[in-house]
Amino acid sequence: MFKTITFFYPSHVLGGAELLFLRLARELSEIHLSKVKIQYVDYEDGYVANEISKSGDNINLIPFTGNKPLYFSKRNLLITPLSSIFDICRHFFGGTKILFWSIHPIGLKAMIDIYSKNLTGSNYNIYGEDLSNLISLGGVHFMDGPNLDIQKNLYEFEISNRKFLPIFCRTPLIKKDYGSNSSPKKNISLGWLGRLSTEKVTALANIIDHCNNYLTSNTDESIDFHIIGEGDKMSLIRSKETVSNLNLRFLGTLSGDDLDRYLIEKVDLVFAMGTSALETSLLNIPTILVDFSYIDIPLTNRFRFVHESVEYSVADEYHDENIYPHDFSSLMNKIANGNIENDAIQGLHYVKNNHSKESVIESIKSITERISLNLNTVRRSKFGYSLIRIMVRSLFYNTKRWLKI
Repeated sequence: MFKTITFFYPSHVLGGAELLFLRLARELSEIHLSKVKIQYVDYEDGYVANEISKSGDNINLIPFTGNKPLYFSKRNLLITPLSSIFDICRHFFGGTKILFWSIHPIGLKAMIDIYSKNLTGSNYNIYGEDLSNLISLGGVHFMDGPNLDIQKNLYEFEISNRKFLPIFCRTPLIKKDYGSNSSPKKNISLGWLGRLSTEKVTALANIIDHCNNYLTSNTDESIDFHIIGEGDKMSLIRSKETVSNLNLRFLGTLSGDDLDRYLIEKVDLVFAMGTSALETSLLNIPTILVDFSYIDIPLTNRFRFVHESVEYSVADEYHDENIYPHDFSSLMNKIANGNIENDAIQGLHYVKNNHSKESVIESIKSITERISLNLNTVRRSKFGYSLIRIMVRSLFYNTKRWLKI
């Protein structure tokens, strides 16, 4: 039994990952109460730190500065994203056990690119053997099938089973009641929920292009598209041309009860990925699970509802060979003809059965009983050695610049 469970995901912004870790910390603090102390490492002015301070949660906040070492004993369990592995090697000390939760399929790759940019001759598969070892010690768990497959192909690690640790989301207090509202309509209301980042904005741009095409052929109909979320790629969406009967509404950031009420009252169908797709499904709103992509998505793509997901997927990477059941026009026809309620109900049941907080917490309890990965093992891996090499090389070049040699 651990004396402390510590979360590490310092961040100043609100996103699905931040909410996931905050909610898990809160759930564990309520379950364990005085038996196990729950801690969270965040910036003093970080999003989670502010939320915990405002709510008075039974969670001990540990400030993260980036220049002060953090020590945890072998009686501590550290829960952190797999993408934080370099930060763990750099800032943490002691014999703490570690659970790396892979919640983004290219999060680790992005960190390797950053930390290894000054190293020559490095291929991603040099980390495969170490990842295989970390997995065998019960310290790395993947949230869904695409997350596992993308990284297995990249790093060429070994894994003996395809068990997943799916993400979960909050349970809303209200949900959409269709009643007599499932009737034909000419004015369709669509919604987008999610951060406008590089890998997501291509999906939103693709949906807008589909709207333009559909409305060009159906001039007697109109679409209000409610875009909820912000990000550094917002300008790409604001600059898109639209037909006269497509109205883009930019709502910025909404959360909690305000978000729930807005979606229930205003939106017929939501496009989302990740935690956002799960949350809208629990509101009994039909939700399309969109693909992420770093390149433009062509108009030949098709769509799937959340309940048509495989292996707990909350987003696949777009490929031409992705086979989904629905084209855009058929989705619009479902709404226009008042036949969308059944998809909402199926989505609601799917998320309750596969992404409930109860099932995820039971999985984490089971994992903690078997985990044997500790910090010392991680520091002895190539992730630890790569960081040392980078720091030494940085010191060397900074010294050369200082001495002007």
